[in-house]
Amino acid sequence: MPPLNTRLRVLLSALVCVTASSVIALLALQNPSDADALHEQAAVSRATSPVTVSKVPAPVSAKSAPEVASAAAAPTTYTQENPPIFPDIELIAPARARMLAENASTSTSTIAKATTTTILFVGDMFFDRHIRLAAAKKGGDYLFSCIDPLFESVDMVVGNLEGPITTNASVTVGTKQDNPNHFYFTFPTSTAALLARHNVRLVNLGNNHIINFGKSGITSTHAYLEKAGVAYFGGIAGNSPIYRARYLGRPFSFINYNQFGGESAKVVAAKIAQEKSWGSTVIVYTHWGDEYTYTVASMSKAARLFADNGADIIIGSHPHVVLDSARIGQTLVYYSLGNFMFDQYFNARVKNGLAVALTFSAASSTPALIGVHEYPVTLKSDGRTCLVEGK
Repeated sequence: MPPLNTRLRVLLSALVCVTASSVIALLALQNPSDADALHEQAAVSRATSPVTVSKVPAPVSAKSAPEVASAAAAPTTYTQENPPIFPDIELIAPARARMLAENASTSTSTIAKATTTTILFVGDMFFDRHIRLAAAKKGGDYLFSCIDPLFESVDMVVGNLEGPITTNASVTVGTKQDNPNHFYFTFPTSTAALLARHNVRLVNLGNNHIINFGKSGITSTHAYLEKAGVAYFGGIAGNSPIYRARYLGRPFSFINYNQFGGESAKVVAAKIAQEKSWGSTVIVYTHWGDEYTYTVASMSKAARLFADNGADIIIGSHPHVVLDSARIGQTLVYYSLGNFMFDQYFNARVKNGLAVALTFSAASSTPALIGVHEYPVTLKSDGRTCLVEGK
């Protein structure tokens, strides 16, 4: 056995050998702004000394929203004898709806009945700081003005809503990175209706900012989304609903994995397996990994676990940059779609994101996924998100 002093040195070394990523992950659970600040400071090259971020105050309580939904009921335990209901939802692309309306005035129909469903997935959506100011100046619709043709061509859009919708005033507008409030987000109450007008019919709420204004902020977000007719899934541990629907007869389940305060990967994997047992096409929208890093190593273990348990599609968010896509067996994985609507312009990686259109067959056809189309997007300094020209 080594001498006592040697053993003490080894023990002390083990105690201090904590990786930077572990520290940031812990901060993300306790103080989201500290974690974001550390990531962003590492991403942006500065001539001055690194900024020291002070301790962040506790999450702000959201003011009451009108018609706030009651607390979520205890989740139902489903069995093969008591399966969940997959409501039939009729999806129709806005552009197609206009053609049908115009065609209805003629004596014969020239538009074939839809036999596929196309869902467009986008990354992080943010409506505070500079984006809030741009919308206040030019109107919220302006933000979507050059992406609308794509959004109107698909049956619905799904993205990550990177913060709560509350009646609180912004605490981050006008702040600098060294201000703790710089990373505490709240979105205007008009956000839900804005999303609905632009065919964003479903959002993921499982991320590290949804809790910025406490649990009341989550309840407020639910209320505004429901009022606008925008569905949602995901959240924090104990409040992370699954969204189920049947499109053209085919059942779909949307599940969230939130690495930052959500349910564990093991719990999510069990959800995936159960949803798969109902014959559902299972789509997992994740919030995972490290911000501004370009490898998928920290996500690969969870991705494999989800694929092994029956996930059909895995869509990633949180790193704020586009990462690789891959196949794990039959599972299609996009590790990160990067930013979709955000006020980050400090390098090309954060200014450019990816939208992915997935086309699914009707229930009588197999396999479910029959088409994948990628659309590179770019974030403009005026707040708009646009397709990359020529792509």
